[in-house]
Amino acid sequence: MERSFFITLLLLLGVVINSSAYAGTDIMKDDDLPQYADPLQVIFLVGMESLIKQDYPSAVMVFTALSKETDSARVKLELARALFLDRQYSASRERFFNLLHESDLPWAVQENIRRYLKLIDNALGSLRYSLSPLYDTNPLNYTDHKAIYVAGGILDLVPPSDNDEVYGMSYSFGASKAFTDDASVGGYFDFSFRDLEGSSLDRVTVDTGISLAPRNHPKIRGKIGFEESYYGGEHSYSMPYGTVIYSPDSVDQFRFSVSIKLGKLDVHEFDYLDAYTQGIDLRASKAFSTNAQAIGHVYVENADTDEKPYSYRGAGIGLDISFPIASAWGGNFSGSIGARNYLAIDPVFGEKRKDITRKIGLTLYNRQWTVFGMVPEFGLHYEERSSSLDFYEYDKMSFILRLKCQLSTGCSAYN
Repeated sequence: MERSFFITLLLLLGVVINSSAYAGTDIMKDDDLPQYADPLQVIFLVGMESLIKQDYPSAVMVFTALSKETDSARVKLELARALFLDRQYSASRERFFNLLHESDLPWAVQENIRRYLKLIDNALGSLRYSLSPLYDTNPLNYTDHKAIYVAGGILDLVPPSDNDEVYGMSYSFGASKAFTDDASVGGYFDFSFRDLEGSSLDRVTVDTGISLAPRNHPKIRGKIGFEESYYGGEHSYSMPYGTVIYSPDSVDQFRFSVSIKLGKLDVHEFDYLDAYTQGIDLRASKAFSTNAQAIGHVYVENADTDEKPYSYRGAGIGLDISFPIASAWGGNFSGSIGARNYLAIDPVFGEKRKDITRKIGLTLYNRQWTVFGMVPEFGLHYEERSSSLDFYEYDKMSFILRLKCQLSTGCSAYN
């Protein structure tokens, strides 16, 4: 008792010195958090202030002491987050995992915890894999127009024989591991294989590189990587790239972020499509109720090729909403619209190309169901492109049954 009293006294003294930063604020005013008198409330504010000031060891000390005085899920959550920010990943994962399975938390909070668990496993090391039976109504994204206008005349189109409705399988595998104790440098490897009827439609993609998360700059992360793809057994493209991600709020990293990606696209056998690419993506996350979470993003993109007709400027907007349905059932609705304007007249069609692409999808899952130890997802997706050039217009419907797992703590914790 005497020890707890003196810890509380010292923490109260720290708050008196810095109290102006929280004048009129009651951070602990949550339904799940008991409304104690001033001492515990003030101790909580000290911990939050330490997080904001990036004094993570002090925040860990404060929330550890506070967790011994209250069983509040909010206190446990902030302790887990403080451990994460202090890069005590094993201890943080244990706290997050216990919260996820022992507490009756709002859906949006559960989703954020799963995002933290994925980041922790990326640092400590994890394997992830998925299997997906596929159904695609338009595997080549071929236009549904029967004739198009080319060079002053009408050209009748005959769809390729391998563009019929197809079934197949998609396989993916990924691994990540930190190379340093504080996870400031790590590596990642992602492999995907899309196996459709007929080898001419098969696609293999490999993405690997180095991840960077400097300890002294917790708001900044980065990647230096290399992506390569094969289509129909032939080399399709390769692209070295670099990405920088900035999160202004180092405490709540998922609230808002800005990423910038630069790449050098090398298209095999089609040199005129080789390009320097640049992209900026702004993402924001918001829990607009205790049972739903929205992630919105806005992006702009550029591609500069040697031949100007194939250079473009683009922009788009998208929205993902995750929500519970019943019991362990959950869902995700996604929608996006994007536009690309090409910079010069197409040499084949004699007009400038302008595209608008729309996508919409719904995914359902049940985290208590497993198939061969993996969590199943059911998805239905629709995609269409309208274009100033009829040849580039298409629409398609895809059905996906995906079996997912991330190996470390368990499949159902992450999906």
